[in-house]
Amino acid sequence: AQHQDLAELKVLADVLVMEEQAELRVWLGRVRFESDAYAEAWQQFGAALELARAAGKQRLEARALGGLGRISYMQDAYLDAERLLWESLALAQKAGDEATQALDAFYLGGMALFLRRTDEARNWAESSYVLSEKIGDRRGVSDALRMLGDVARGQGDRDKAKRHFSDALALAEEIGDRGSAANTLLW
Repeated sequence: AQHQDLAELKVLADVLVMEEQAELRVWLGRVRFESDAYAEAWQQFGAALELARAAGKQRLEARALGGLGRISYMQDAYLDAERLLWESLALAQKAGDEATQALDAFYLGGMALFLRRTDEARNWAESSYVLSEKIGDRRGVSDALRMLGDVARGQGDRDKAKRHFSDALALAEEIGDRGSAANTLLW
């Protein structure tokens, strides 16, 4: 019985180590992604995905898949991005990871907007907005507002677009997010 207990403890320790390594790889992937170092980010998210799957950690698996999906999106590999983001979203919903759900919704909305599916894009942007607001992710709120402005502009509602863009810009400036502010000014 003591040998079985030791074996079970070793398995548990191995899972905890894999989980910590996956968490670190997701974090490193995000850092590399934010630096536009997509090849390095892909390696980190890919390693995180393997570790998360081996450890049976759906939340980390979702975050790794979402990272891979965002990289695919940024590199115009939309079919891969859509598949990865849907897979990430499904796992994030199972794991109750609202931050990943909000980010996945934002990027799925971006793809829908690119494909001129404005109603779908609006639904994704609204979902991202609600989730981002719920978890206190002000950058996510600002980004979702910017997308809602893009949607309104695409639907010919200039007043609503201006309101969303103004709100997105004010929030981005308030939180000191110069990247989001610049992206809002581009549109």
